[in-house]
Amino acid sequence: MKYFLNTGTGKLHIEGFCCHAKQKPFNGMEFETEDEARRYAGDNLTWCRICERKKEQILKENEKV
Repeated sequence: MKYFLNTGTGKLHIEGFCCHAKQKPFNGMEFETEDEARRYAGDNLTWCRICERKKEQILKENEKV
């Protein structure tokens, strides 16, 4: 999974999870892990609501298995 941080808005996206994460944002950075993005952005980072919901849904599905 790749994570895109829009440096203009501080929103963290997961590649392919929303329309903003289909490709690297123009004013963004790409990270291999969420931790890397958090270390870079610190307290300024917030999740994209769409990506966060999809991530939580996938985690719940994986717990059932």
